[in-house]
Amino acid sequence: MTKYKRYYELLMDRAKNRTISGYSEKHHIIPRCMNGDNKKDNLVRLTAREHFVAHLMLTKIYPDNHGLIGAAYMMTVGSDKFHGGNRNNNRRYDWLKRKFSEHMSVIQSGENNSQYGSFWMSHCELKKDVKVYSNDKYEELLDEGYVKGRTIWKKYERYLIKKQKMLIKESVVIVKQKRADDCYLYMINNGYEKAYKKFNFNNNPSMYMFLKRHSVLFRNRND
Repeated sequence: MTKYKRYYELLMDRAKNRTISGYSEKHHIIPRCMNGDNKKDNLVRLTAREHFVAHLMLTKIYPDNHGLIGAAYMMTVGSDKFHGGNRNNNRRYDWLKRKFSEHMSVIQSGENNSQYGSFWMSHCELKKDVKVYSNDKYEELLDEGYVKGRTIWKKYERYLIKKQKMLIKESVVIVKQKRADDCYLYMINNGYEKAYKKFNFNNNPSMYMFLKRHSVLFRNRND
């Protein structure tokens, strides 16, 4: 018998023969993950600290039982309103957290992972995502117009918006370039002042800068 098992049994024997005044927590002597039941002789009341220590001892007694590791770790998560202080502020918590991380790596690896082999498919026109768990479904969805990946339709929408902005920007450049070239040709034939008035530069006195920036003909002129 290990020392942890002996300490655990002593704690359970003491808990069976006393009454706690104030806050207490129900504990299964034989844990439910080890086929323990809810009968009276398998239940005791423990203080919050004792309950936490009891579960820590169980992880020491049965180090390969993932259910016990998970249960002990979950006791360190959440509010400390009734726990009489922070259970997390000690080396046991650090050890338990690492143990729980190892436990999760084991139970969530490979085929044990509930998402093993699954992937997302997306339909741009329907704006819909579907999670796929079999190759048969994959082929079926391909025929329906789905592509592999998640929220592809959102990325496609962003692409269309970006493309539309670029087209608008290009059209604005083209319009400005045409106006500048027309202004430059008119200025050559009719003079600066008439061009200034005709192309309404009353609110923008720098016609020269406008031509320099937007007119291809002006930039390519031979002074």
